[in-house]
Amino acid sequence: MLAPDESALRVRELVATYNDMGFRLLALHRQERPQANIMLSPFGIALALCMVYNGAEGATARALAQALGVEGMDLQAINEANAALIAMQDDLDSKALLRIANAIWLQSGGDVAQDFIRRTETYYQAVLRLLDFGDPDAAAETINRWVSAKTKITRLVAPQHLLEAVMVLTNAVYFKGVWARRFDPQRTRKAPFTLPDGRQKMHPLMRQSGQYRYFEHESFQAASLPFGPGRMSMEILLPKPDVSIDVVGENFSRKSWQEWTGQFRMREGDIAIPRFKLEYSDESMREHLIALSSPQLAGPDFLRMGTKGPLIINRIIHKSCLQVNEEGGEAAAATAVTMPRGVGIARRERFQMIVDRPFFCAIRCNETGLVLFMGFVMEPHV
Repeated sequence: MLAPDESALRVRELVATYNDMGFRLLALHRQERPQANIMLSPFGIALALCMVYNGAEGATARALAQALGVEGMDLQAINEANAALIAMQDDLDSKALLRIANAIWLQSGGDVAQDFIRRTETYYQAVLRLLDFGDPDAAAETINRWVSAKTKITRLVAPQHLLEAVMVLTNAVYFKGVWARRFDPQRTRKAPFTLPDGRQKMHPLMRQSGQYRYFEHESFQAASLPFGPGRMSMEILLPKPDVSIDVVGENFSRKSWQEWTGQFRMREGDIAIPRFKLEYSDESMREHLIALSSPQLAGPDFLRMGTKGPLIINRIIHKSCLQVNEEGGEAAAATAVTMPRGVGIARRERFQMIVDRPFFCAIRCNETGLVLFMGFVMEPHV
């Protein structure tokens, strides 16, 4: 067991690596879908991979560590730090609900190492469920019912995803927060929102005035909107009118994110943000993670799981959704890994931030800096 100071250090290190992985994955998704709305949960993806990492050895373990950014970190320290991050869901107030859930679905009658199960139960609060993957329709329905109960995401896996599966690991992250100061629906008005191709659409913008944590860069404006007492918040980054979202996105990294968010200061201002909801799905997350490491990430060195015969990762599915309205924000993400064998108020000029063009947003924990959700909104929908 780590000492308190060492544990806090490991948590900070893990938060930095997970945020870094998130920005690297986001860049890959932007390259493939430059005009699309994108939303990822780096934390959810990381927890699913860390459970898998507990069963890996050799080149597979090294590739997973590279993708996660935890090379050189002791596995026990990683597990204890993850347990501390998962425990933050119990410390939030009624105006900021966070729920994290993990499950391991094992073929009925299959073997699994008890040490692997003990570690995933102890540090990830994972539940072990037995399923008959020989009936992929029923197995998919069971997994999707679990995911839906945790996140409201209705369909994570399809029967064809489970063909020949021996084990499936799932993660679910759900967040719902009420704004510290709610938007008045009577001030919401439709206004032009400029799309990436220059066209405009009329879309409801929620408006508010007050004091906000704010930062202005030569290329963008950024504001932080707290939920409840402020332990959780949504950060919105809006490019300047003459700057493309692509230019801003190209400069994204964990280092630049830390630098920018570290410069937030309280400012008086007016803000308008779209009311919107979006859904995002990626069934090729395995390929994206391999791009961050090596093909060895997929296996077959999962001997520490204790199953008969080597397992491989043949698919990593990630789905997410985000809804923002006058009351607050609601976000959810689910990940499945399928495995067959084989400060003070500055006196400055009042700012005005009208989010009427493509923007970046993130939901993060202000105490740890952990980014729970991040993405780009290119075209809002209601």
